[in-house]
Amino acid sequence: MINIDQPSRTKLVGYPGRMMLRDIKRRTLIRKYWPERFRHQLLRKNMVLPDSFKNYCREEEFSRFTNETQPWWRWNRCALTSRQWGVIEQYRLGRIMWRRFADYNQMSGVMRSTFDRYTRQNTEMMSRRRRIIREDP
Repeated sequence: MINIDQPSRTKLVGYPGRMMLRDIKRRTLIRKYWPERFRHQLLRKNMVLPDSFKNYCREEEFSRFTNETQPWWRWNRCALTSRQWGVIEQYRLGRIMWRRFADYNQMSGVMRSTFDRYTRQNTEMMSRRRRIIREDP
């Protein structure tokens, strides 16, 4: 007899994929350590302080913080599908999911883009304008 109710990997983790879990881990590390790391960088790059103190700050920074605490290690991923490319950063959604929600009016303040330029009435007006322009010279 086959047990159909086996838990899947996504149910155990709670995220769409392992890359999303990795991204969330990096975001929490950045939120926790970035202010202190930024202070170390400012001290290290200060031109007024002596070199010995700057070297001390550099060593202290490298020993205390991992590379994952830098904000450029964070990738913008879709919060629903964990898709990396085509993410609208303001909403943290991929372009496909964003379009789906916008089409069905499920996002507040977002309207589906309409291409008024190519409606029948506008195309007739555009063709008339072209004819007028061509006939003038």
